[in-house]
Amino acid sequence: MKNHQQPKCEVSHNFTKQKVRTPMKISCRKNARKAAAGIVFVLILLTLAFIWSNSLASQDVSGAKSESAMQYVAPYVEIIVGAGNVTEHLVRKLAHISEFGALGCEFALLCVLRRRLRPQSVVNALFAGLAAAMADEALQILSERGPLVGDILLDFSGCTAGMVFVLCVHALVKRFYGKGRKSYRAK
Repeated sequence: MKNHQQPKCEVSHNFTKQKVRTPMKISCRKNARKAAAGIVFVLILLTLAFIWSNSLASQDVSGAKSESAMQYVAPYVEIIVGAGNVTEHLVRKLAHISEFGALGCEFALLCVLRRRLRPQSVVNALFAGLAAAMADEALQILSERGPLVGDILLDFSGCTAGMVFVLCVHALVKRFYGKGRKSYRAK
């Protein structure tokens, strides 16, 4: 006869009115964090694949994509830069910043989910963003387009802005949501 075991995330009955974290509940949260971190890691890989596939496109294909994107983006960007001031060059630069901004958000989210918010982890994530930007521009050599140092700086700026955004949101949520909550870590 097999022993009857409770499911991994189920918590045994607690007859007191206080919330008590049992080892099972803590284990369940760790598993959820690991799963979420795995999903974010896959999302990072997909974002890099998207960015780098655009860099491998020929100049003609890339220009056609920029013109197509300009039709969708122009009405919104004209609010900021004025009517008739949206150019293909501006749309390309906004694409650099937004793609790498999303990547920076994903890097910071991975740090948050893995609970690695020490300065070294953040610097490592920033370096990964810079390396991705350099690889992005290096790939343009293969498609006979010229790599630009300015684009590397734009990419890195977008990555940094995305990371700062997520880390600030995390700090605010932690400050207001975590207020008054006790730490359940073993001392």
